Amino acid sequence: MIVVVIIGLLAVIAIPAFATTRKTAIANRVAKDLKTFSDGFEVYAFEHGGFPADAGPGNLPSVMEDYLKESAFERKTPAGGNYDWDQGQFGTIAGVSVYSPTVELEVMQKIDQILDDGNLTSGIFRSRSAGYIYVIEE
Repeated sequence: MIVVVIIGLLAVIAIPAFATTRKTAIANRVAKDLKTFSDGFEVYAFEHGGFPADAGPGNLPSVMEDYLKESAFERKTPAGGNYDWDQGQFGTIAGVSVYSPTVELEVMQKIDQILDDGNLTSGIFRSRSAGYIYVIEE
């Protein structure tokens, strides 16, 4: 009986820790992806004198095939939803978005803490309609 109680107590302690670790892992992966994608778009803009045209969620502009892995950009994000290239959208010149994420707000705030200031209403990572945008240029 004592063993069962001890196992139960350990489970009560461990389950929240696993949930926190999972949220942190998702936030780190999305932040890394956003940085990688923004670097690719910046290199393109440097070499071609401007950013590619806007694309729909989950679609990498065809001119970016030499700069980014299409499969990485077009897969579902670890936070749910799709990555989205936004050119001239949401009050910015260029940005990479997480469109329609399905994770809790806490995960998006963790991403903001990694990339920016932890405030989703301002800075380079912030809310946009139906998602969040990592601003490359305003």
